[in-house]
Amino acid sequence: MKTLCSFFLLTLLTAFNLQAGTLSATPDRTQLGPDETLTLSIQYDASTDEEPDTRELEQQFSILSRNTSSNIQIINGDISRKTIWYYELAPRKSGTLLIPGFTINGDISEAVAIEVSVKSNSPSQQSSGQPEQSIYTETELDKERVYIQQQAVITWRLVYRRNISEPQFAAPQIEGVLVQDLGSHSYKRTGADGKAEGVVEQRYALFPQKSGNINIPAQQFQVAIETTRRTSMGLLRTGSAPVSFNTDEKSIDVMPAADSSKKSTWLPATSLEISQEIVGTDQSGHATAGTAFTRVIRMRAEGLSAEQLPPPDMQANGIKVYSEKPELSNKDNKQGVIGRREDRAAIIAKQAGKLVLPAISIPWYDVNNNQWQEAVLPEKIIDVLPGAATDTTNIDSSNTNSTNANSNDTVPVIAKQDSNTPPTSTKQVSYLWQIITAALCTLLLAIVFYIYQLKKHINQSGINSTATSPIGALSNIATLRQLTGQGDLKKLHQTLILWAKEKKSNGDALQHPTVRPLLQSLEKYLYGNGTAPDMAELKNLPTQLEKLAASPDKNQAEKPQLDTLYR
Repeated sequence: MKTLCSFFLLTLLTAFNLQAGTLSATPDRTQLGPDETLTLSIQYDASTDEEPDTRELEQQFSILSRNTSSNIQIINGDISRKTIWYYELAPRKSGTLLIPGFTINGDISEAVAIEVSVKSNSPSQQSSGQPEQSIYTETELDKERVYIQQQAVITWRLVYRRNISEPQFAAPQIEGVLVQDLGSHSYKRTGADGKAEGVVEQRYALFPQKSGNINIPAQQFQVAIETTRRTSMGLLRTGSAPVSFNTDEKSIDVMPAADSSKKSTWLPATSLEISQEIVGTDQSGHATAGTAFTRVIRMRAEGLSAEQLPPPDMQANGIKVYSEKPELSNKDNKQGVIGRREDRAAIIAKQAGKLVLPAISIPWYDVNNNQWQEAVLPEKIIDVLPGAATDTTNIDSSNTNSTNANSNDTVPVIAKQDSNTPPTSTKQVSYLWQIITAALCTLLLAIVFYIYQLKKHINQSGINSTATSPIGALSNIATLRQLTGQGDLKKLHQTLILWAKEKKSNGDALQHPTVRPLLQSLEKYLYGNGTAPDMAELKNLPTQLEKLAASPDKNQAEKPQLDTLYR
């Protein structure tokens, strides 16, 4: 009985020794520079399955690696167990940081204050200007003083000398600044100490939208770092842990726009160029009245985005202008953004003669030389030949009245008749037109009679009108279906015109009250300032036209003439 009591007492004492313990948190240093690290050891002298809660610790430190070790000792019947957690810590900011107290099984460790200096404490770091830490950030701003809306390029780098993976960088949000991504890339370089290091670089173009001092807050790189941990069984286990690294803050002094009282636009850039191309004239560069040619104006600016470039004014006397949507693109180089804008317009000269396209001038501010410049597109003169539907008037700027000598307007004058040419007899012209009119009427009656006989033959034989359609009509209907599916609106409009010319019933179908509004909407979108037509209605258009063309007798109620593009 006495032996049994002694055994129970020894068991209780052993259980007490296993549960009672002390918890301590000890850093290997309490003073360090911003680019240095410390090792924190958390030791618990008792049995536990818990781990320290590091959420509060991670608010002031980045945990670069974690390790755990544990051992059990039995001396003279006394069982002791010790668990130690090791953390490699990097400070998130300078100043006095606090390693908080930890709690395990009700035991609490004491908090420890850490002093982080603004400058590095390491003599080698101070002499070389480069941190010795295995992972750190760099922030580079190409200009600290700019005009409003002028480009500044900022570069953030994550430099590492250990294995990392999954680097991430969130797009910056800066109040009062438009931000444009210039891309990121990774590369290797040699550090100041001659050692190789990897770099993840992210560049952005900044366009301040207000004057004054603008603060660029610290940004954050996030990476996964390889870690090695020792399990309770003493085995090493590798893994990865997410870690964040903050960049330095920067600021920009933004000046207001230079004196632009005489300028309509404010374009701060390092260069701006403008050029043009005329497409659709003949080999001699001549245009034809009533026939469209295309004018293309291109702008290229360094230090401006394409969205900042203004639209050129293509208006001139004696023309109609049908502008297309501009093409905007941005490319980047070492200096930042290169903005490109391309404007296209279909231009139709109303009369024959000399067509003057006025010069175009784009004022911009040269930020390198601090002075105003102008990108100028010279005046362009195009000879316009008479068209088939053009009257005998033309444009002759040389005969302009002296009171309008400085005006861009052109005055239409009657073309002079050659004195050596004998006058044409009025009666002969009248008889000639009567003959031509009679012949046309006869031809029209013959065509109507032929169409009537053709319809009668089709109705008697019971052949479907679709089956007797020309191969071209079937192919055009198929083409219309294909183009509506592809969304190619220009080719769709051209194919509609060709299909309407194949036979009269096609033209009537295209002018049907249920179709005409959709066609007008398409033309306004392509050659005017209208909005895009409903794609669902366009996809149903070929089927609708095919049915209307097959039943021409139903389309006689209303047949207004097609308002062509060039009228």
